[in-house]
Amino acid sequence: MTQSQITMLVILAAYMAVILGVGLYASRKVKGSEDFLLAGRSMGLMVLVGTLCATQLGGGNIIGTSTNGYNQGLSGMTFGVSTGIAMLVLGLLMAKPMRKMGLCTISDFVYERYQSNAARVLTAGFSFAALVGILAAQVGAISKVLTVFGIDSKMAAVVAISIIILYTSFSGMWGVALTDVVQLVVIFIGVPLTTVIGMAKIGGWSGMAAKLSAMDVPGGLDTYLSPTGIGLAAMASIALPMIAYEIIGQDFYQRLLSAKNERIAKTGCIIAGCILMAMGVNSAIDGMLARAFLGDSLTEVSAIASLAVEVLPTVAAGIVIAALCAAVMSTADSLLLACTSHVVNDIYLGAMGKSADDENSSKAVLRMSIVTTVLVGAASLFISLAIPGIITILDYAYTFYASGLVVPVLLGLFWKRGNAMAAVTSIVAGGAVSLLCVFKVVNIPVDEIIVGMVASLAAYLAVTLATSKEK
Repeated sequence: MTQSQITMLVILAAYMAVILGVGLYASRKVKGSEDFLLAGRSMGLMVLVGTLCATQLGGGNIIGTSTNGYNQGLSGMTFGVSTGIAMLVLGLLMAKPMRKMGLCTISDFVYERYQSNAARVLTAGFSFAALVGILAAQVGAISKVLTVFGIDSKMAAVVAISIIILYTSFSGMWGVALTDVVQLVVIFIGVPLTTVIGMAKIGGWSGMAAKLSAMDVPGGLDTYLSPTGIGLAAMASIALPMIAYEIIGQDFYQRLLSAKNERIAKTGCIIAGCILMAMGVNSAIDGMLARAFLGDSLTEVSAIASLAVEVLPTVAAGIVIAALCAAVMSTADSLLLACTSHVVNDIYLGAMGKSADDENSSKAVLRMSIVTTVLVGAASLFISLAIPGIITILDYAYTFYASGLVVPVLLGLFWKRGNAMAAVTSIVAGGAVSLLCVFKVVNIPVDEIIVGMVASLAAYLAVTLATSKEK
């Protein structure tokens, strides 16, 4: 390990210590299960915006999007920008009515709307599977960042997930929200810093284009520099799963439901959406700069991490590496807590009918939350090491969940005629059909999520019309 790597590692270790300290401080606010899962429903606008942005600015948005920018050019921004669009949709359509209901999870809404334990358990199960898949992608992402230190990627993944489990398990939503705000500040300093200095060193956009013109960039220079270079169809196939997942994702709803009121929930989503779109463009440009500076030599190492090491002084590069780790950690802790909410709220308290009203039962719920966090983290670590690829895992997880749940949630919110039988049928049909497409059992030349959602919609409408009278 070089002296520069040691310096950057010290900066990263100091940052990790600060995050653990913030998490420990936040644990003082946790008095019961509602504090642990929903921060006592007292989250203000700035904290909400911070935790929404930080939750999304993880392995997919920053690290994955910069890698897509490296491989595809400017149109590699599609995934990152789509996260912002999805957040706007969430704010404009879902935030106010969902927060007004005062629920804990998306599964709570399904149960309240359809009065069906089967629908609640299916929703929780589909969501849990998606969250574990996305969490596995974050573990893989942080291991790629830490390889710039010459650390074995498997060992890096083990260390990273252990730290995330530690501070998430003892502070719950309060810890996640406050550490997210700290991490967002680090992200906003580190990531744009890399872009600005990189652009200054290379001579701006024209300088980058000139350097890329001498390389064999994917698709040719014009395609590489075009915002639609990969084609509108390909961009839609990337964006749709993201948008569909985010409008029903428990990791986002858990934040909305923690807001003080409906107005803060809606406004927070809209502000966060605008920030996320800007960061998506920024991350893609960072990937393009990485190719301009480093050529086509990058493989498993994060493009943006390599760019930071290349163009920044050692201390500044250390801050950027900390920012990238912050991006992944802020997403991963949210996913861990969302998984916990499904197990504790939807299965233990909901489907099994247990109580957390008295002090003893509340302590039991907290203990269960800690155990669930550890188990989910370990499972995600295994998945990340066994299944390569970040964006691929994300897309499959989004497809699996969104195909089955988007229709019963959206129609359940805006159409009163649908019933429990329709909801259960559409969840099973959408999820099953999408998985058949993913594994090529059914070979249809259309994106899996579209096929799954069409099957889900058809099942919902058919069962509703056949079994329910118009209200």
